[in-house]
Amino acid sequence: MMCTPFLNRVPVSYLILIGLMVLLSVHASAQEASSKTDDQLNKAVLEFTAQLQKEKEELSPADRFAVDTFRIEKQLKLSIEADYSRNGMMLATYKALDGYDDLLNQYYQALINQLTPEDQSILKKAQRHWLAYRDAEIELNRITTEDQYTGGGSIHLLVKAHRNLEITKQRVIELQAYLMRTI
Repeated sequence: MMCTPFLNRVPVSYLILIGLMVLLSVHASAQEASSKTDDQLNKAVLEFTAQLQKEKEELSPADRFAVDTFRIEKQLKLSIEADYSRNGMMLATYKALDGYDDLLNQYYQALINQLTPEDQSILKKAQRHWLAYRDAEIELNRITTEDQYTGGGSIHLLVKAHRNLEITKQRVIELQAYLMRTI
């Protein structure tokens, strides 16, 4: 006598309903973790800002940069602590990359506003060259993390994401250093 597998005896509509309930539960948990992470981030940024602002009327440009980068780094740390899965770490890293990309645009604009029109053209030229470098570096990073070179494994996706983050982060630091010279 053959036994019929359990799932073959359960109506498809019940299986779909159970699947939807599981997905909703996972989604609700993820939203709760995200909200908790946001609360922790906001508290940490406020504490850090208050610490820098002691005995000062307002934050210096260097302090403002410290707060800007602290926010991104703290969010990265909290997000990874909230979801230590490979996908969680990937999402956190790419969210940090987006944050540094926003800072890159912010500090580029601030620097260009400090320069004379002639010097602005030099910055624009340098930035175009950096963008070409970044794109080529990201492509090389992608190629060298492919299975044919690494032997495979999902860790290489994280290595690639982290390297892409570091490329943009380094440029933000460079632009901020140039900006500090002009203020």
